[in-house]
Amino acid sequence: MTRTIGGALRRYVASGECPIPDAGASDDPVIAMLRRNARWAYRQELWLAVERRARKRTTVPPALVEGPDALMRRRATPMIQGLFPARERKVVLNFLGRSLLVLTEANIRGALTTTPCDHAAWMIANLYLESLGAPLLGPEAPKLLGLTDKARCYVTPNAATTRAFLVDVVVHEAAHVLQDSTREMAGLSGPHSQETLLSIDPRQTETFAYACEVYSTVLRDGLTPIEQRALPSILTVVTPLGGDRGVDGSELVDIVREACAARNGWKRILARCGPAGGAGRSDRGV
Repeated sequence: MTRTIGGALRRYVASGECPIPDAGASDDPVIAMLRRNARWAYRQELWLAVERRARKRTTVPPALVEGPDALMRRRATPMIQGLFPARERKVVLNFLGRSLLVLTEANIRGALTTTPCDHAAWMIANLYLESLGAPLLGPEAPKLLGLTDKARCYVTPNAATTRAFLVDVVVHEAAHVLQDSTREMAGLSGPHSQETLLSIDPRQTETFAYACEVYSTVLRDGLTPIEQRALPSILTVVTPLGGDRGVDGSELVDIVREACAARNGWKRILARCGPAGGAGRSDRGV
């Protein structure tokens, strides 16, 4: 039995595969308690593996000059102003500010032990290790800059502070939160409270996030009209979009080009990525 448990723990650390059903999946309180205890053991094993590898770090992440809430507000405000009516913007920005966690030595253990999804916890562990230049947990571990799990997004200090051309991971992950969270979760009541903040075609979720990311950097860096016209050819060269499953690089280029030419580029992105047959509305009653 001990050998079996040890093997399962090692498999989880190496692959993110956890055999434990959700604690709420059983009406029996004893079974639910046993599952919570077992899950705690898996997360502790994950934390210990991260701690060992973090000792072998090869880089030191940059220090943040502002808190996560201020960082999210500064990066996401143009997107929220472009996508939501004035009466809702403050509520949505407050919600996004609470959603962001920049992974550091001080908060990584809490992130690993409190994240509801076992596989997401494993992904967060690898995200953190990647930011340190430390060994990842397994051969299939992805190399990421950010991750969103429902209404929570995680980024590395490197991603949070970079001003690299066409890169804004904070906006990218915020775009995912807007797709994954209901209006009620954000604090918006009303007849549509159970709908998501933004309605996006399931096939376009990554395309929408990338389009928001790229367009935000165009606005941030103040590209000239000539540079904006050259953006499609630049995008095909400098962005690794072909490697992202579900992202059509040529379609993304076309969406960003339309956004740059529109009065409200954010609404053009939303219209292009909304459900088939209609835009992903966010302006009810406007």
